[in-house]
Amino acid sequence: MSSVPEAALWAPPVLAGSRKQDVLQVLEGVPLFAELTAWQLRKVARLLHERTYQPGEVVFREGDPGAGMYVLARGAVRIVQRLPDGAERELAHLSAGHFFGEMALLESAPRSASCVAVEPTTLLGFFEPDLEALVERDSRLGARILWNLAQLMASRLRATNEAASARAGEGR
Repeated sequence: MSSVPEAALWAPPVLAGSRKQDVLQVLEGVPLFAELTAWQLRKVARLLHERTYQPGEVVFREGDPGAGMYVLARGAVRIVQRLPDGAERELAHLSAGHFFGEMALLESAPRSASCVAVEPTTLLGFFEPDLEALVERDSRLGARILWNLAQLMASRLRATNEAASARAGEGR
């Protein structure tokens, strides 16, 4: 487990000129921020944190407490899980525009996998305290994001259940 909390080394992104537009375009593609107005997206963008990783650098390790979610602004990451024999299993390879770790917005449970940059990567972090502050300051916007999060998690749970049912049917 790392000794530095996941969110501790992050900084607010520089939101000026074309860089601001780039961040807003990335956010527009994230289902969690679907249907938000341009004004609401700008409000969310001001809450984000940014960090750049080099190839092979660990974003978080399996077992670390979750702090929030990440949006890939640039680059790519691998999501990997350690197997009992010590080998790694790749669960996902994600590139710019993808997001991950959103369950940590609701609970700081241990991460179920590790995340490693595979090329120079810039991540935008949206952390649980930021969401809490947003809900307190703008309950309508916070509720929209939480609603989108609930729908996203329900959709993923449904897909997982269907896959499990299909696997169970194959064993008969």
